Parts: sequence; C-alpha cells; structure tokens
Amino acid sequence: MNLNFARHLAFALSAFAGFAANATPTTFGFEELTVPSHTAAEIPDGYAGATWTGWILRRTDELNGTGLNSNDASSILAIGTTDAPEINFAQDVSIDGVFAINPFSKLAYELYLDGQWVGSSGSRVAGGASVMPSNYSGAIDRIVFHPGDTRGFSIDDVSLTAVASPVPEPGSLALMLAGVAALAGLRFKPAAPRPARA
Repeated sequence: MNLNFARHLAFALSAFAGFAANATPTTFGFEELTVPSHTAAEIPDGYAGATWTGWILRRTDELNGTGLNSNDASSILAIGTTDAPEINFAQDVSIDGVFAINPFSKLAYELYLDGQWVGSSGSRVAGGASVMPSNYSGAIDRIVFHPGDTRGFSIDDVSLTAVASPVPEPGSLALMLAGVAALAGLRFKPAAPRPARA
C-alpha cells in the first residue's frame, strides 16, 4: 500500500472517529431518584448506565450526626455497604472524579477495563468531604472502592464521560465511505504509460 494513501486513509478515519466520539461530561448525583424517607433504597440497575453492587441510597437529612452527609439536606447519597462496593458500566467511560465523604476510614478507588487494572485514585486519609480525582484519563468499565478498615463512607457526584463511539448517522457514514472510496480510486488509478526511449 502506498505510504501517502495510508496516511490519508488514517487521517480520514481518525477525523471521523473524533467526530463520532464527541461526548460531553455528565455528573450523576442520585437526586433525580426517588428515595422514600427512612429507607435504605437500592440504586436501580442501569442508573448512569451501570450496575451498582454494595450500595444503598439514603437522604442526607436522615444522616445528621453520622458524619456521612455533606450538610445539604436536599441531597441523596450512595453509601458503601460492603468491603469493596463496585460500579460496573455497560459501556466504556472516562471518569473525572467522585465526590466522597469518608469520616471514619481512609478511602481509595481503583479503575478497570476489560478485567485489567488501569489506574487508581490514590488513597485519602479519613476525614472530610471533597472530590477525589481519578488520576486517569483513559477508558474504564469498572470502579472498585476500598474503604479501608470500615465501611463508613458515602459518595455523591460521579463525573464521567461516555467514550464509546455512537453509531454514526447514515449521512455521515456515507460521506466517510465516499471519501475512502475516492482515496482508494486515487491510489489505484492506472499509471500513464512511459514515453518510449529513442
């Protein structure tokens, strides 16, 4: 394959991929879910495009005095109930950070893609409430939290971006294929005959 043709083809495909994957960061904070008072509600499967294992939802006004709330009476928090609560995403995402409240124990979370560890938030000592950045910008499909010796922590806002390319619109796909066909036509155009030597 001609090197110039390969470069043009790679450029065309990468430009289209960049167009198709143009996604916006989204923050999920549980507030749009219905959580009855004094109920340890489960996070519904599919919320934020994920399956949530080892979590319950509680209203912050019910958590006064526990240290697990963010002093915002209108919030709903996810509280970790196991030694390693998880979030498993149906499609690859990129995570910016998680707002975490860990008054009793150190906290960290690890990131995975296709069963392989790819990054970690790093560990934070007990106390306080703040955003824990992911320290990783690549694609992931699973987050595992490690609360140390106790399970006393909660999370609020999870900021992430879908990174899987959506199915392109038919017009966009046709335009890309036409461009590839044109490049292929240029590459395989028959060469003009060489003039005969005298």
